Amino acid sequence: MNVKFVTAAALASLCLCVSTPANQTATLKCADGANQVSFYASLSADKVASQLPCGEQVEVMRRDRGFVKVRTSQGSEGYVLASTLPGKTESRTRSEMIPEAAAGTVEAVNMDPATPADYTTLNAHCATYFSAYGVSPAQLRWITNDARKRYPGICPAPNPGVVDYVVIFTHDADFYPSAMPQPIYRDTRGFSDWTPLTTEDTALVPASRLDHAHHEYVWVFHVARGSFNPDTFSSKTRAQFAKTESRDAQRTASDAFGYIANTASRPPAPSLGQ
Repeated sequence: MNVKFVTAAALASLCLCVSTPANQTATLKCADGANQVSFYASLSADKVASQLPCGEQVEVMRRDRGFVKVRTSQGSEGYVLASTLPGKTESRTRSEMIPEAAAGTVEAVNMDPATPADYTTLNAHCATYFSAYGVSPAQLRWITNDARKRYPGICPAPNPGVVDYVVIFTHDADFYPSAMPQPIYRDTRGFSDWTPLTTEDTALVPASRLDHAHHEYVWVFHVARGSFNPDTFSSKTRAQFAKTESRDAQRTASDAFGYIANTASRPPAPSLGQ
């Protein structure tokens, strides 16, 4: 099962961060079987700064690409996974987050952002687009920071119609049907809840367990642009690339991006089961 973190195609401000009133507070929710929430000082580093207790009240500052920046009662600022903050802070829809006029706007993003939020802004320099599923917190940070800098021409797809590669990650499970693309809703503006980066459900598996799995798996599917449909993507689809790593979620992501970079200029191989 996956949780879809909401993203937008673009914002006029070149950032997809959603500001929240300074006085809004929320209660941290732990994953089943966990009694603490991982608290990250920065999205550019893997190390957990500290652990926050379940039920702690925090001030919500803004959303940053699957994470939420918060301020604790002690005044510390950092990031927690969006899934640890239930309610409206966690469940805003794309239509609530972006002005209608901004959707689909193409902007060139050349700056290095303080957060990975604007990585999903449509970039004029992008040549290849991907959609990734089953992403762990560590992989999300690597993709939205390191991969963006190392592979600037490979970008998250602003919509399903431009997807060139589908990437599926699993953790301690050598099969991927549970992390497959899920059906998406449509409204008058198209794909209302589309997101190119879909994380594992940390309400089912704690983030710490995802980030420290004994075995990491990745499959990459090269599809013809315009053919990808999350509603009908089949578990019988043939992957053109598969890799296993031990205890290294980021290396698995790096393997996938390395393959994409080496094959992006070639025509896609035929897929089965579509």
